[in-house]
Amino acid sequence: MKKIPILLVLVLAFGFASPAHGILGLSTCEKVKKSILKEEAVGRSIWQDFDRNRKNYVRKQSIKAYEYIFVLRQQTGIYESDMLIFRQASKNPKCFSAKLLGKIRLSEVQTKASLKEVNSAIAQFDLYSTNMLSQQLGSYSIDYLKSTYLEFASIYSWKV
Repeated sequence: MKKIPILLVLVLAFGFASPAHGILGLSTCEKVKKSILKEEAVGRSIWQDFDRNRKNYVRKQSIKAYEYIFVLRQQTGIYESDMLIFRQASKNPKCFSAKLLGKIRLSEVQTKASLKEVNSAIAQFDLYSTNMLSQQLGSYSIDYLKSTYLEFASIYSWKV
């Protein structure tokens, strides 16, 4: 009996199994999902910090300018994370149903508007001097934090 070299057996057995077929590697949609879930974990982490800080300042009913800016920047981080997810989904439309893509696009438009609004609020503080940043802000900033309740949900859990 003739022995076949082990390398030849491996090539024959696995040589035709390419990552595109999903046998040895992930398919494109699986890679997209993995990438989105990883970014969602980043966004969730930022969101948890933001939510904890927001609740803390609302409970204290007191916030200094630099603290307010910090919370607004956390909010920006959440929106930017969302935008990365939306871009990834838009680049790979075959991985999502038409209904989910529609919801993703609508969420992208809303997130862009919210991001613009928050960046505008942050820009107002660029004119503050260092000692002005440590001053207490008026009740409008606490009211804004009270009304700003962001929720976190994976796009894979959205109902469509």
